[in-house]
Amino acid sequence: MKRNLLLFYSFFILALLNGQEIDKRIVVNKGGSVDFIFKSMYEITNGKTLGGAVGFTNINLYFDTIGTVLPDVKGWELRASATSNTFQADYGSPNLDLDKIVMDVSVNNSGIGSTLELRFDATTVIATGDIDDGPIWNIQITYDCAKQMGDIGMLNVSSDYYYTEIHFTIEPSY
Repeated sequence: MKRNLLLFYSFFILALLNGQEIDKRIVVNKGGSVDFIFKSMYEITNGKTLGGAVGFTNINLYFDTIGTVLPDVKGWELRASATSNTFQADYGSPNLDLDKIVMDVSVNNSGIGSTLELRFDATTVIATGDIDDGPIWNIQITYDCAKQMGDIGMLNVSSDYYYTEIHFTIEPSY
């Protein structure tokens, strides 16, 4: 009884804001593809965590202004959203709700991370940073699948290959 759950990442970076150039880059150092493979009844019942203290996905984020800094730009926001409102099943099983995945996001240098369910909402901010603490931040993401309070894991879920893509965007914060 093997259950797979795969997340693909796509990265979008905006380059110009109100006539002021902002240099933004995302580099994925590890964990660009996330596979949850449930190999035992214990994992199916209790869920699974990928990552831990160092995170499963490790991202370097670069955010800096070019030229004069507008006084209202305070820093950056990293947003994440799934490309569909469910995990799509490859072999005809019913799709899964996105809330099966919880992302625990941390930022290494004076940034703020969050713990939240994966959503189909492009306005979901998962991390922020102050422009004075940059220009480079290291972001770690740990994933919990089917471990939320009251969840029965992956029991009663058909064996299938479920997938979605997550889009990250960096936007200025004011």
